[in-house]
Amino acid sequence: MSRLPLWAILGSIGAAMFGVGSALQADAADPSVPVKLTFSGDSDIVGELVDWQDTMFLADQPTDVEYFERGSVLSRDNLLEGRSDVAISGVGFTAAELAAHPDKAGKIIELPLSIGSTAIIVTEPNVGWVTRVLPTDPSCETDDPDPVLCVARDVPFTAPIRIAPEPLSALITGLGISYQQNNLINWNSQAMIAGLGVDNLIVQLNNQFDSFVNRTEGASQNLYLKQYAKQLGPVAYGLREQEYPSPLWNDGVETFPPRTLSIFGSTSQQGIIAQPVDALSRTVTGSWAGNMGPIPTTQVADFTRNYPNARIRVVQIQNANGDWVAPTRASLDAALAAGASTPNYATFNPVPGAYPLTFVNHLYTVGGTLDPDEANGLAAAVRYFVTDGQQLVIDDGGTSITAAMRADALAKADQIVVANCTAEGYEVTTSGPTDFEPDTPGVQALSAMKHCTLKPPPPPTTTTTTTTSTTVAPTTTEATTTSTTTTIAVTTTTQSPVLTTESTPNTTLVVAQTTPSPVYVPPRTPTITFDDGGGDTSDTEPTSTEPSSTDEVVGETSPSVESEAPVLTSPPADDAASGGGAGTRVRGISLQKLPMEAPDDGSGGFKKLGTLMMGAALFIFARRLYLARSATT
Repeated sequence: MSRLPLWAILGSIGAAMFGVGSALQADAADPSVPVKLTFSGDSDIVGELVDWQDTMFLADQPTDVEYFERGSVLSRDNLLEGRSDVAISGVGFTAAELAAHPDKAGKIIELPLSIGSTAIIVTEPNVGWVTRVLPTDPSCETDDPDPVLCVARDVPFTAPIRIAPEPLSALITGLGISYQQNNLINWNSQAMIAGLGVDNLIVQLNNQFDSFVNRTEGASQNLYLKQYAKQLGPVAYGLREQEYPSPLWNDGVETFPPRTLSIFGSTSQQGIIAQPVDALSRTVTGSWAGNMGPIPTTQVADFTRNYPNARIRVVQIQNANGDWVAPTRASLDAALAAGASTPNYATFNPVPGAYPLTFVNHLYTVGGTLDPDEANGLAAAVRYFVTDGQQLVIDDGGTSITAAMRADALAKADQIVVANCTAEGYEVTTSGPTDFEPDTPGVQALSAMKHCTLKPPPPPTTTTTTTTSTTVAPTTTEATTTSTTTTIAVTTTTQSPVLTTESTPNTTLVVAQTTPSPVYVPPRTPTITFDDGGGDTSDTEPTSTEPSSTDEVVGETSPSVESEAPVLTSPPADDAASGGGAGTRVRGISLQKLPMEAPDDGSGGFKKLGTLMMGAALFIFARRLYLARSATT
C-alpha cells in the first residue's frame, strides 16, 4: 500500500484546522463600534471609575466613558459650553452659570449618582505616633536614681487621632503661623489635647503642627470644608478672614483664597501629602509633624496602597451633635437617613453618629445634545452606576445612594432617552435590557426601560381586484345582453395574504400582491477615534501620581505675602486623560486590573496551529521538488 507523503498529510490536517478556526471566528460576534461619551467631573468618583468604565465597555454594545477630572466648577462650565456630554459635580449650577446659558438652563437633566464624603487624613510624623512616659519612681528624685526605672519610655499611641473643630478649622483655612501661640494649630494646644486625650505625644512636646493641603481648583470638597470650618470652628475661621480678606470666603464659593496651601488635581494633592517632607516649606526635620489634607473617602484605600510609607491615619472629627466620627458606611448612612440629599446635614444639625462632611454627587447632561446611540449609552451607564455599580462605592469605603435616589435616577435615565430621541426615523420604545445595558444582575432585572430605536417599516400594501360579470335575461321582443364589470380594491394589512377563490357563478376573483420592500437601517457613524500612538488633541489632564520637586504648590510662606486670586481656566489640551479602564484612550490605570488581555474568540489555537502545519507542508513540498530537479540536472 502506498503511503501519502508527509507534506500532503501536514497540509491536509493544517487546512482542516484552519477551516475549523475560521468557522469558529465567523460564529463569534463581531465587536461593535463603541459609543463614546465625554464626562467632565470632580474627583469623588475616581475610586470606582475604572470598574465602571470597564463594565460599560464590555457590554454587547460598548460605551466608552471618557472621564476628565476637572473639579466641580470647570466640569459644569464644560457641559454648558458643549465641551463635554456629561458633568459630575457635588455642587449644583449657580444662578450666574444658568443666566449665562439661558438656552440650556431649562434642558438640564440632573440625577443623583453617588454619595460623596471627604476624609481628613494625616501622615505619621518622623518620630512616629508615640507618647513619652516619664519615670515616676521615687528614687528618680534622689541622688541615686534607679538606672532602669528612671528612664523615659516611648509608648506607641494607638488611640484614634481626633482633632476638635476649632483647630481643624484653623488647619483647613490655613491660619497663619503667628496664631500658634493662640493654641489653635499646634499639637500641644489645649484644644488638640482635649481631643486626643493625652498631653505627652512627642509632636506635642516639640510644639509642632501639620501643613494642610487643599485643592486649588474649584471642587465640591472645598465648599463643604469651608462650610464645616465656618459653622463649627467660627473663631479660627473669623481670624483667617481678618488675616486675609477675600471674596473667596463668601458662601457658595468652591475655591479657597490663594494663600491657603493647595495644589491642582486630586492625584497631585495626594502625592504632596504623602511626601516625607513638610508640604509648606518643602524641608524636613527630625521633629517634623507630617502632612494633612482632605481626600474623597472612597480613595483612602488606594492612597494607603499607593503610599504605604506615609502610614496615614483617618482623623475622627466632631459633628454638630458633638460626636467623634470617622467616615464609615454607618456614619454616612446616619447622615443620609436624617438629611437625605442635604449637603453637610450633620454639620448644621445634631444627628447622633452622623458624619458631617457628606453630600451627593449628581450627574448632569443637557437634553437634545446627544444622538440616539449616545442617549442609549448614557441611559445604560446611569442604570448600571446606580444599581450594581453602587457596590463598588461600598467596597471603596463609601455607601450607596438611597432607594428613593435610585428610583429618581432610573426615571431620569428614561428622560435622557426621551429628550434626545428626536432624529428622523427613530422613536422611543419601552422594553427590557438591550445590547447597551451591561450583563449585571441589577440592570438585567429592570424590565421596563426606554430606548431610542429605529421605527419599524410601514406595513406593505396588498391590493385585491374582484371582477364580477352579470348576465341579464332577454325580453320577449329582443335578446339583449348587458355586461357590468365592477372592480373592488381591497387594502389589507396582512403581510403574506392567502389566495382564495370563491365558486360564484360567472364571478372571477383575481388577487394582486405586492412584495414587501427591504427595510433600510442607516449605518451608525462611529463617533470614537482610535489612538494610533501619535497622541490626541482632546481636552485632557495629567496623570502623574508622584509630584516632582518642581511641582508648584500654592501656599503662604509668610503672613505678609499677598497674591492675586486664581483665575480658573481650562487645562491645556495636550494632557493625558485621567481615570479609565477598558476603552480606546490613554487613561489612568488601576494596577489591580493589569494585565488586561483581549477576549479570545475561540479560534486562535486552531487557526495558528493550522497555519503552522500548512507552512510546514509547503516547505517540505518545495524542498522535495528542489531536490528532484537537482537530481535530474
